[in-house]
Amino acid sequence: MSHWLYERIAENDEDRKPSFSVQATHNWFRALSFEIQSSHGKTNEELVTSCREFYKNVPRLKTQPVLGDIFEPLFFSVVYSMTLERFSNSLNAVPWIRPTVVVDWYYAIYFSIRSMFPVFGHNVAEDHSKTARFVASTFRTNLPYPLDMVAHREDGEDYSIFVFEKNPGFYDLNRTFMGFKPMAQGMLAQYLKGTADWYADRTKNKILEEQKINFTNFRSKKAREIRDRRLTTDVGFLHCAFRQRVKANYRDAVYLSYNYGEEINLDSFTENLSTSAKFLSIMALAFVERKVGSAIVKSFVEDLDNNLRGVNLALPSEKYWKAFINR
Repeated sequence: MSHWLYERIAENDEDRKPSFSVQATHNWFRALSFEIQSSHGKTNEELVTSCREFYKNVPRLKTQPVLGDIFEPLFFSVVYSMTLERFSNSLNAVPWIRPTVVVDWYYAIYFSIRSMFPVFGHNVAEDHSKTARFVASTFRTNLPYPLDMVAHREDGEDYSIFVFEKNPGFYDLNRTFMGFKPMAQGMLAQYLKGTADWYADRTKNKILEEQKINFTNFRSKKAREIRDRRLTTDVGFLHCAFRQRVKANYRDAVYLSYNYGEEINLDSFTENLSTSAKFLSIMALAFVERKVGSAIVKSFVEDLDNNLRGVNLALPSEKYWKAFINR
């Protein structure tokens, strides 16, 4: 069978490895979903309970923040998460939605985390790179496992990896995922390490592209010093998420949607993304509930139930936010 498009794409790009990329992407989302469900539960009620438990000792705010700054991004996270749930329920078998699903997933988790910043009084610019750096270096301790993962730069381009524990064992993202915690944690660790390397390569390439740089590699002491000043110190979950978004917008858009001759079972792909997006949205709601009070979150949820356009069309599973008032 001819694969005309892929043959044209690969003619001048020998580095194309679609099966490697698709399997790694699929397994990372599977590992993330598995760790969330095994650590926090599978039902909406279990996820809410787990997140409330995680934030139970967080002190309440003494003064009320600007609620619009909190609940507007929370609304975005809800809408994106509901969209993923609908994709998962109704369009899971449709291959060409997968690149869009990954982008939708990224914004669901991005806005969930952004909604938490104003509660702390953090004024982080609406910038994806700055947000990711802030989360990895400062804010990650406010996120439940496995979202608190971090790769910390120790020396040069060497990073120590923290996923559940420091320097866990790696597990090849292209192997078959069997549904065991050490395997899931190893896959998360492997992708985190790969993401740290990916950001390091981007930084080095940018340095070499600058006209004022007169070296072509990083063997000299001066070159290494310039590199080390600009390398990202901490790489975390949001960096991994952003990398997935970039991949989905480019090469992975072909790999996820085009039959290039190798078949990978992606039956649970959209479901896994929906699981993690919903968890982050619930996490943010639970955090805000603890900081500003359950009455305010209840008002937000009731407002969604009354004023979300087309809410009568929502499936019960899409209205996961009602778990905050259905006790």
